Amino acid sequence: MSNRKGNVSVEWTEWHKEPNTAGLEQAGAIQDFAGAEAAYKQLINQGSILSMVNLARWYELRPKDDGGADFEQAEIWYQRAIEAGSAVATLPVGYFYLRRKDYEKARSVFLIGKERGYAPSILRLGDLYAKGLGVQQNYDTAQDLFKRAAKMGNIWAKQTVAVLNMRRSKNVVEKILGSIMIGLSNLEFKYQNWREPRSEKLKK
Repeated sequence: MSNRKGNVSVEWTEWHKEPNTAGLEQAGAIQDFAGAEAAYKQLINQGSILSMVNLARWYELRPKDDGGADFEQAEIWYQRAIEAGSAVATLPVGYFYLRRKDYEKARSVFLIGKERGYAPSILRLGDLYAKGLGVQQNYDTAQDLFKRAAKMGNIWAKQTVAVLNMRRSKNVVEKILGSIMIGLSNLEFKYQNWREPRSEKLKK
């Protein structure tokens, strides 16, 4: 995991705060809803925050054979993960609200991610400002957020900054530099995907 706050990845930090990482991995391999629900609730009772996120995702995406999606329970567990202090949770929770087209709640969640120093959520917050979803459209604010996420190592943010610079600049040299930056970020993406495919540098 790679988006680093200081010298430590945000995701690495949260993973190593988990009380039972082996149990969390085992729960993630469970295929049926009832089994996963029981495993995650047991881990939650032990203090696992990431299990709240995973349980919420199960409720959101629960198969019809198991009763179908339960958005109310999904939101409850997503919000509990946020309230417990997780930065990593802000990305899936924000996406939960985006899928519900509740852009204001999505913005508020991504803003929490920004405050907690999580680059993928900062990138998504910038996207909301760029598109004017849940907030007044503001390209300057969007670009500032993209740049912040890029400085934290997020590859998608680096590409976004490069594309925006190319589009907004009339300077040929700057356009060439932007093109080079995109090429370098593509190479970085391939390397990172090979080295750490689950890295937060690759998340958007």
